[in-house]
Amino acid sequence: MKHINGDRYISDKEISLPGIFGTQNLQNLIQQLSTATDFSFSVIDYRGKSVINETICNSYCEEHKDLRECSECQLTAAYAAAKAAIKCCPYMFECPHGFSSIAVPIIVNEQYLGAVVGGRVYCLHDSDGNSAAGSDSIIYSDDVDAKDSKLRDQVPVLPKSKIMAIGNLIFTVLKDMGEKENLRRSLTTMSESRTQVREYKTWIASLREELEKIEFRHLNNRIPPQFMLNMLTTIANYAVLEDASGTEELVINIAAIMRYYLDETSELVTIESELAQLERYLFVLRTRLDKRFDYHIKLSEDCKETKIPVLILFSLLGYVINYGIIPSSYRSVLFLDVESDGDYCGVTMQMENRNKTLQDQLPEPGRIMGDTQLRLQLEDIDKRLKYFYGDHYKLNLGRGIVTLRLDKTLL
Repeated sequence: MKHINGDRYISDKEISLPGIFGTQNLQNLIQQLSTATDFSFSVIDYRGKSVINETICNSYCEEHKDLRECSECQLTAAYAAAKAAIKCCPYMFECPHGFSSIAVPIIVNEQYLGAVVGGRVYCLHDSDGNSAAGSDSIIYSDDVDAKDSKLRDQVPVLPKSKIMAIGNLIFTVLKDMGEKENLRRSLTTMSESRTQVREYKTWIASLREELEKIEFRHLNNRIPPQFMLNMLTTIANYAVLEDASGTEELVINIAAIMRYYLDETSELVTIESELAQLERYLFVLRTRLDKRFDYHIKLSEDCKETKIPVLILFSLLGYVINYGIIPSSYRSVLFLDVESDGDYCGVTMQMENRNKTLQDQLPEPGRIMGDTQLRLQLEDIDKRLKYFYGDHYKLNLGRGIVTLRLDKTLL
C-alpha cells in the first residue's frame, strides 16, 4: 500500500525512522552531533518509543539517573516532543533539574515520524532575568550539596540563541536527508516498476507471437466444412446414378449430421430438433452394425420445446453406445425415452441386450471413469448443464443407462 503526500509516495515499511534513515546511520549521525555540541541526545518515534541508544549524559544526570526526577525528565521530554510536532519546529524546555533541552521534530514530506531530544545544558538568562527557555519552562529550586554543586559546574552553559541554532540545524538536516532518501526510494520504485512493465510487454508480445503461430497452424490444418459436405453430396449423387439407394440415404444422413454439428451456432436448441439429428446418427450406426443394433425413440409432446444445450444428447449417447454395446453377435437395443414429469422433463437412454448374462458384464460407471477422455467429456457435460440450469437438473450414469432430469420451466 502507498501513502500519498502530494506527488510523493512512501511505502508502509518506510514510514518509520529506521525505514527512512536506517537505525545505525541515525545512531552515527546523532553521536557525531553529540560530540560536536556536548549535548546529550535521544531519538523517539511518533509513539514516544526510543529508536537509538542515548548518547553521553552530563555528570550530574548520570549520577542522578535513578532518582524520581529523572523519570519525570522523560515525561517532560515526551511532552516537549509533542509540542514540537504540533508547532512543526524546534521547541526549548527545561527539565525538573533546571537543565535546558530542545525537542526537534523529524518531519518528512509533511509526516511526523518522531523527534530528536537534545541538551541537558544550562541556558544563559536573558538580560531581563527571564529564563531563556520561555514561558512554558518549569523551574525547580533545589537544595544542592557540595558534590552536586561540583557536578553541576561541569554542565556546559550555552546562550539560548546557540541552543536554538543547534535545534534548527538538526531540524533542517534531518528534513533534507529524509526527503532526499524518500525521493531516492521513489525513483528506485519507479525504475523497478518500469522494468516490470517492460518484462510484461515482452511476455505479452511472446504470447501474441505464439497465438499467431497456433492460429496459422490451425488454418493450415483446417479443411473447410463446405468442402467436406460437397464430397458427401458427390458420393450421394453417384449412389443415385448407380441405384444404390441405401448408400444414398446413409450419405445424406451423414451430411445432415455434419451440417448440424458445424453450422449450429445457437447455445440452446429444442429437444425435438436435437432428437431429429440424433435419429440420423442412430440410423447410420444401425447400418454399420447391421443386425446387432436397433433403437426406439419416444418423445412426449410436452417436452418437444424444452431447451437443452446443443449436442448434449449426442455426448450422453456416446457414453451409452461406447459402454453399452457388447462386442458380440448378440443384438442390442437402445431405448431413448423423453417424458414429461410435472415441471421436469426426463430423458432416459438405456441399452438392453438379449443375452442377460452378457448384460451383467457391462462395466460399472466407476471403472468407466478411469477412461480419461470420457471423464473429461462427462465433466464438460456437467459444467454445461450447470451453467444453464444451475441446481435444477440431475444427471445419473448407470450400467448401460443414462438418466437426465431438467426443469423445463427455466429456459
